[in-house]
Amino acid sequence: ERCGLADADFTGALLDRTIAWDCGLTAALFRRSAISETAFRGCRLGGADWDSAELSATSFAGSDLGKATGLNAGPGLDFSSCILEGVDFSGRDLSGVSFAGARLSTARFAGSKLVRARLTGADLRRADLTEADLSWADLERADLEEARLTKARLAHARLARAIVTVDRLLECDLRGVTLSGSNFTGIDFRGRDLS
Repeated sequence: ERCGLADADFTGALLDRTIAWDCGLTAALFRRSAISETAFRGCRLGGADWDSAELSATSFAGSDLGKATGLNAGPGLDFSSCILEGVDFSGRDLSGVSFAGARLSTARFAGSKLVRARLTGADLRRADLTEADLSWADLERADLEEARLTKARLAHARLARAIVTVDRLLECDLRGVTLSGSNFTGIDFRGRDLS
């Protein structure tokens, strides 16, 4: 660990073009902070509080954000290869955000907008994607085992080589979706529009 800042208070701080590499920031407070063009690489940010923080063009690549609260979306965010298990993103606009290779099991995205989001190889087991808009999202090789996808919009999404088990695609919009090489064990497509 390069720096230990567990429980640090960054409330109202401005972090612009800042780099935090391999830092311990567990349970740190980032409330009402303005964070842009910043990189948190391989940091431990589990349990951090991001309430009302403004995030833009920031990378959390390879960081552990498990059980973080108040994470708001912003343009240019990168959560590639992050641990985000159990994080609540419900109702947020995450359009274009990268979650490639992220561990998102049990994360909550109910009602979220994930248009053109990059979820390639993401672990979304048991995630709640109820009524989420995943139009044009890239879910290639994503693991959606037991994920809740009721009323999700997956129009033109890329699900090539994805894993989807248990019938959780109730009332989904699947128009133009790419399904090549996917595993749909136990899924009933009767009555679904796949045109």
